[in-house]
Amino acid sequence: MNNQQVESILEFEIKDAEMVPPGQYIAVFKDVQKTVHEQFGEGAMFIFEIAHGEYKGRHTARIGKKEATTQNITGKMIASITGSILRAGERPNLKPFLGKYYNVLVESAQNNKTRLAQVWPYEQQQYNTAPASSQTHYQQPSSQSGDFPF
Repeated sequence: MNNQQVESILEFEIKDAEMVPPGQYIAVFKDVQKTVHEQFGEGAMFIFEIAHGEYKGRHTARIGKKEATTQNITGKMIASITGSILRAGERPNLKPFLGKYYNVLVESAQNNKTRLAQVWPYEQQQYNTAPASSQTHYQQPSSQSGDFPF
């Protein structure tokens, strides 16, 4: 052995895998990124960031084919994000939807992972002052701060 000291690492702290567990969440639409898979070729990865709760800031995603159809997951994700029914020949632009809030459903997937299963528009409820007899008071969330009374 040379004169360098070797440091053993025999104790570890196990950290969370940063996965979003299965369930329903409010999330922000962040991006669609190009992916390449050895077996399936080019794809489109739809990325959402959890907006509140224990998993706030974590990402969930779904990968589909690069080409969207009215029947594949890519087309279904686009239809859900835009809230429209897609027709052959259309060229939807997702840029105006970046940063918007959505309901998302995360499901179990292969190899103990999770994936984005469904997306639908988040319709923010109007929070008003509770009746005078009640001690509860709700305020309209600030759209700029992204704070919601969940």
